Amino acid sequence: MYKDFYGLTEQPFNITPDSKFLYWSPKHQDAFRHLVYSIQNKKGLILLTGEVGTGKTTVLNAVVEHFKALDPQNRVAFLVHSKLKESDLFRYIFSEFGLEVQRQVKSEYIVTLRNFLLQNREERRYILLIVDEAQNFSRSLLEEIRLISNIETPKEKLIQIILAGQPQLRKIIDSPALYQLKQRIGISYNILPLNYLETRSYIQKRLQIAGAKEEPLFLPEAMEAVYHYSGGIPRVINILCDNALLFGCATQQAQIGPAIIAQVAESMHLRQKKVLQPAATTEPSPPQPPEPVDSFIIHQARGDMDRAARRIKRGATRRIKRKGSYWYLLPLGVIPLVLFLAWLFLSPGAASMRDQGRQIMHSLQTAFSGWFALTRTDPPPSTPSPITPKEESPQEVVQERPLPQPVDVPPAGQGEVVDPVVETLTPAGAIPTSAASGDAPADEALPWPASAPAREASPLPEGGRIKKVVTVQEGDTLTDILLREYGEYDATLLDLIERVNPQIVDINLITVGQQIRLPER
Repeated sequence: MYKDFYGLTEQPFNITPDSKFLYWSPKHQDAFRHLVYSIQNKKGLILLTGEVGTGKTTVLNAVVEHFKALDPQNRVAFLVHSKLKESDLFRYIFSEFGLEVQRQVKSEYIVTLRNFLLQNREERRYILLIVDEAQNFSRSLLEEIRLISNIETPKEKLIQIILAGQPQLRKIIDSPALYQLKQRIGISYNILPLNYLETRSYIQKRLQIAGAKEEPLFLPEAMEAVYHYSGGIPRVINILCDNALLFGCATQQAQIGPAIIAQVAESMHLRQKKVLQPAATTEPSPPQPPEPVDSFIIHQARGDMDRAARRIKRGATRRIKRKGSYWYLLPLGVIPLVLFLAWLFLSPGAASMRDQGRQIMHSLQTAFSGWFALTRTDPPPSTPSPITPKEESPQEVVQERPLPQPVDVPPAGQGEVVDPVVETLTPAGAIPTSAASGDAPADEALPWPASAPAREASPLPEGGRIKKVVTVQEGDTLTDILLREYGEYDATLLDLIERVNPQIVDINLITVGQQIRLPER
């Protein structure tokens, strides 16, 4: 209806995943490379997640086209019917692969499927099973899919399975009932929504392919409004823009402005999403199809080696810590001590026995302090430097610190942005006021063993900067934060996080309220 009015050759914002309008954003390129690398290297089970409409099916179609272009005989089976019975699962898969389905028992299906996979392996062909919207599948069906992934040789997996779905799929796989399935996932990737610049480039490219003129059809303010109402989700962008063109045609508007976008969003019951990204000053590079994954494979292989070394290091650290874990014995000594003190001070003649009680308390305190010193695993404290530090006022300290740089922050819901914390430095050797004002004798408070000095932050790589600062919320793990902010995590990213966050002693242990600095990759 609006094609002739706006001079378009076709509708630019259909919601069907047409490869002609494929927009290769950096996020979709990364997802494509992860999937291609995993299939080429026979990783077996692959997990791809993303919010509804972020382009998961579009990426999957691009992967299928890529391997079909390599060899038309590569076989692909799409499994989208989540209401299948277990008895019908093999029949559906056999039908997709073009195999006979006249089997009676599961063992016959498995034997036939294994022979089919071995034959294609000899002919160097890839066999893909893609399970779309996997979060809707029952746990029993997901377990059957895991059993199919067990068809392998001593060297490689014979069938490559992609589990694609919404973010809740990760929680389903984390359940104890699917622990074995989770163990077999070789690669995991989460597609994040588009940012503002990517949203604008996405709209402009679709209009260009559809034959739009050089004069902008969507005003910059309108594209910004589209981003705020859609949250950067491509499917919602398509629906908003398509309805905006229809509304503009009906009201004879030559250009689409923010008022039209607001009216369309209101009719769709959409609200502006809280976006924490600052205004960008640079244009994104034109999106291009992903390059060959050779360099990505080398990077991932190096990450696998680093990850193995980190496991060995973490295992040694855990063993050291277990040797000093005697804290569970503490209540056995504290409870009798409390009962004894209550009897001592409440019984007749307590006044005459207090001197003896003080001597006993002093002895117990000495014994406990010595016991703590033996069981602590902290390294010995470093010798303080004899140089007396220069006294600095808090204003001087603040002025010497670098000012925070403007960063690109992901959309709302992917972490909490906190203000930079300004600390006041205390000169070495200074005594806090609360500790210096007491009049108690020195022998009534024994000092705890000194802990090791804090690890200093390593410098960022050349050209790097801090992306944002995130406050750890209840239930957060470092893996969850990295997946939420970067869409992935590997050994290289973990090393970078440790370098800029010296307060993290163990990456497996972060506390609620702790602030974590996230560098740009």
